Amino acid sequence: MVGESQRAEYALSTVSAAIVVLEQKLNVKYPLPKLDIVALPFLSDGGVENWSMIQVINDHILLPDWKVTDAHLAKIHKTVRDVLVHEIVHMYVGDYVSFDSYNHTWMNESFATFMSNTIINSAFDNTTWFNFLNSDLQQLKLRNMSADSAPIYTADVGTSRIHDTFSRNSYDKGIFVMRSLASLFVENDDQLNHEHYDVFFGMMGDFVKQNEFRNFKPVDLWNFLKAHKSNKFGYDIPTIMNSWIRTPGFPILTVTKQGDNSYKIEQHHCLDEADADIEDVPFQIPLLIKKSDGMLGRQLLTDRSLVISAENLSDDFFFLNANDSFITTIIYPESISKEIASKFHLLNSVEQMQYFKNFSSVIGTHYQSNESITSFFKAIKSIKKISKPDHAAMTFALSVLSNIYKSINTLACFNDADLYKKLDTFINDLSNKYVAQLDWENVNWKLLDTEELRLRNAILSLKYDNPAIQFVGKKLFKKVLHGPKESVPVELLTAVFAIAAQSSNLKEYKEISKLVRNPGLVVNNVIPNSPNDVQTAAINSLGCMRDPELRYKTLNFVATNPDVKMIELALLGFRFQMSAYEELWKWYVQHYTIWYSKYVRDSKSYQGLFFKHVSELALECAYYSPQLKKEVETFIANRNEDVKTWFEEAKEKLHSIELLSEANQDLKLIL
Repeated sequence: MVGESQRAEYALSTVSAAIVVLEQKLNVKYPLPKLDIVALPFLSDGGVENWSMIQVINDHILLPDWKVTDAHLAKIHKTVRDVLVHEIVHMYVGDYVSFDSYNHTWMNESFATFMSNTIINSAFDNTTWFNFLNSDLQQLKLRNMSADSAPIYTADVGTSRIHDTFSRNSYDKGIFVMRSLASLFVENDDQLNHEHYDVFFGMMGDFVKQNEFRNFKPVDLWNFLKAHKSNKFGYDIPTIMNSWIRTPGFPILTVTKQGDNSYKIEQHHCLDEADADIEDVPFQIPLLIKKSDGMLGRQLLTDRSLVISAENLSDDFFFLNANDSFITTIIYPESISKEIASKFHLLNSVEQMQYFKNFSSVIGTHYQSNESITSFFKAIKSIKKISKPDHAAMTFALSVLSNIYKSINTLACFNDADLYKKLDTFINDLSNKYVAQLDWENVNWKLLDTEELRLRNAILSLKYDNPAIQFVGKKLFKKVLHGPKESVPVELLTAVFAIAAQSSNLKEYKEISKLVRNPGLVVNNVIPNSPNDVQTAAINSLGCMRDPELRYKTLNFVATNPDVKMIELALLGFRFQMSAYEELWKWYVQHYTIWYSKYVRDSKSYQGLFFKHVSELALECAYYSPQLKKEVETFIANRNEDVKTWFEEAKEKLHSIELLSEANQDLKLIL
């Protein structure tokens, strides 16, 4: 665009740096005398890889010429990198060598994203793969757990549009399968830890040079890789890749430690329904086993199960699927899980997150056993120093712990006073330990990265009424109200307000209510200045009031403002105040008729959505209470279908909590 070349300077520097790295990894010089990158005002795709000329939509190449926040600019930089480096990879795979059929478009696109992620991870942002795994892999697994999930490869695809030639799922899954393939050729754990797939890329470069200006089938590449001198471990690449490309879903592996200290690994398709009717075809799974000496153990699981003798491992440390290399979920017995937790420092950031996600993938599903719950609590308890593990992994672990604790405690409050007390003690002890390990007084919040701020928020959110958390939270709340400027990070606001609400008096309640209406009063005391976040935190905290009089004021405040967008956030805190369930239910029944009449007139309006959200919360809380359950069932009998649907959803949530609670007796023994 004329006169705006400076807006493309970041894009130009990105391309210049990426081409150098790409040439090095493939050991193939860029095959053309030029590379043009053209910004267009309209384009159906984000970018198009014509050989020697990449077309990119304006927003994916030109930086804004107006003021934006640092966070927003970082997101724009990421988009520019992702699009341009992906398209540059296509100059080699897609253009210099091309696939012979649109049936393989998935691989053309998946490989480009896999390699671009690796280049970006190497040259620009070394958290790229970690973030990509955390954001995309779990969602991919959820989509592929249904009995009718499709394989990556589909024959005779439509060709009227490029997007008809492959599905989003084939593309997403293909990225991780490419990463799995590249992982087979790493020579040690250090290369895997740093996502260094240079051996594989060197092999790809040899393939490109041998097949320049030609079309090829994926099987041509698989055979080439199998025969390549760098395939030092003798993997049968065509058989392995055929398994992952043509078999739908992904496996779940169950590990058992046997009496002779051997390990039995058994695989099945990972499914969201226990009775799903599918052909449970075993995957070809090259197992990469992390060892404490930095080397990788290698085994190949080709059948239903595999037994690995202690002699073949030559190590007492057993962590399967090093660096989350293959798409799988793993169930460890408690003994192995405890051993891994005791040597958590041997795991890299990806593996630490993987360890906790294995738990979260099983807990609350038909794969859950009592040992799943008790092992998770023991794993958390064994981590002595909160700052030692990866911050994102610990934040995730604490969020899982918080959800389990609050869910189990909901029912324990009504029917198991002993467990309720023991859980409270466990969380209090954990909170005291973690709060004491961090500096909250003399910290320069601006110097902390986002992940540490999120971890601190997770700690403060464990138990709002914990004395140590109360001490920290009230001091921070005072700074929100009175300064100094930029003294509380926005990441902590929701927790800080909720902590303050736990012991608020009428004066403090009025201060919080004032910020609901006018968050700008204190916005300068928050980092960054964000009135929306202040307002949201203030509204959320209104439901966390413990004083019955203040709870009553909150209910009145909500009842008189149902047309205010998201006002129902003020009720969320009632969900975790079991003593307030009856109060919430009576309030809901009292206002039901008038709210329902407005919902019927316009279910999509603010008031319509308000009624839906309040109904879901009130029905859920009341149905959890043994004293209110019959009353709720009677109330629902003559209501409309929407309300009955919300009630059925509440019953499903209760069933989920009951599933979590199946381990309660075992849990009491370890707490």
